[in-house]
Amino acid sequence: AVNDPEFSTTEWEEYKTAWEKVLEGDDGPRTIHVKFKDLAGNESDVFSQDVILDTTPPINCEVTINNGAESTNQLDKLVTVNLTADGAEFFKISNDPLQFEKARWQVFANTLENWRLDGEDDGIRTIYVKFKDEAGNISKTYKSSIMLERGF
Repeated sequence: AVNDPEFSTTEWEEYKTAWEKVLEGDDGPRTIHVKFKDLAGNESDVFSQDVILDTTPPINCEVTINNGAESTNQLDKLVTVNLTADGAEFFKISNDPLQFEKARWQVFANTLENWRLDGEDDGIRTIYVKFKDEAGNISKTYKSSIMLERGF
């Protein structure tokens, strides 16, 4: 039973080693309660486990490059990526939206230093970022751009 340690609205089910239950309602804490009954009708104590229903991806997400600078003249094309995302545990980043799904998830940090921009010529460079929370909810794709001006 979910949030009902008295099992007032619960019917006995056949024993199984795994049990699936759809948690309904708003995001937040839930307590799962279970007890067992043998063929003779003897009931076990109640066992409980707390879980958190989380169906919302990270919020208040933002990506900037070099603290919001409009351009960079770094010859090595290295920039600092600034990340903000409430509830994020992981992020993935890419220079190419078509290769984005191949990027690997990394542990969330507010700053990623020495990210190398792609391309050989000067011009606008865009990076793409997604955020993921502990429950596996993934944000939409966020992007940020900067003008690469090395003078070539």
